[in-house]
Amino acid sequence: MISRLLKSLLTPPSTRDTLPGGYRVYTRQFDQELRAQELPKLIGSAQDALDAAERAYRTECAEWLTRAQAQWLRASAGVEVEDTLVTILIDHSGSMRGQRILLARALAELLTDTLGRLGTRTEVLGFTTVSWKGGQSRLHWLYEGRPSFPGRLCDLLHVIYRDFDAASAGLGHAATYMFHPELLKENVDGEALLWAAERLRAHPARKKVLLVVSDGAPVDDGTIASNQPNILEDHLSHTVQALSNEGITCAALGLDYDISTYYPHSLKLDSPSDLGTDLAEFLLPLLA
Repeated sequence: MISRLLKSLLTPPSTRDTLPGGYRVYTRQFDQELRAQELPKLIGSAQDALDAAERAYRTECAEWLTRAQAQWLRASAGVEVEDTLVTILIDHSGSMRGQRILLARALAELLTDTLGRLGTRTEVLGFTTVSWKGGQSRLHWLYEGRPSFPGRLCDLLHVIYRDFDAASAGLGHAATYMFHPELLKENVDGEALLWAAERLRAHPARKKVLLVVSDGAPVDDGTIASNQPNILEDHLSHTVQALSNEGITCAALGLDYDISTYYPHSLKLDSPSDLGTDLAEFLLPLLA
């Protein structure tokens, strides 16, 4: 721990960025992008906890998924979707613990299966931070004398559960890592959308949909405490508008939360019963 701290302080940060809309990033040097299977290298194995969580998920969610899949089959009968990509981007904030991450996992599993049956290619991603309240980025800022309005002051963690080029159908074992007890921390939504959109741009398609699953506003305590308090929310709104102008359809599913403040297309999900017909009637028109 001490050696990592010293290395952080003695290594000069990478070039600071100012993005469109005036949003600033203090340093990207400590951001990480990992496949789900690589997470144990960063946050530990926790295999017993993962196995227990997976068993609980299968017990609790099997009935939800069976019912929702049947409703999707009925709702999508006769629907034709051509040359469409859908990215499912899941908020991994601390408030997603418990029932909400179960619901998010069920959503990702359901949509990967049902949209795949319609010929839609899907990608499943997650976003959080490496640590609470800043991490090594904030240490650099402190070491350099706390310059005013530094911009984003945390180390981002972006997780790939399934990419568009996945050889097998479905979500697979990688999704189990959503239940890792050390994974869910803070959430910088605007930059997560930019990351997901960059991945979408790498694949030609007639229609591109970026579907966010979240339970609240962007939050990173270290960033908010050292900048204007609305820095993350403003950047999220600016990003959604810019991506929409580019032609990427931005939509969101709010888990026990009305997320319409940020997204032009949104649906609030209050319970597992909303995963079937309600979700299908919301999402299918966006794919046409």
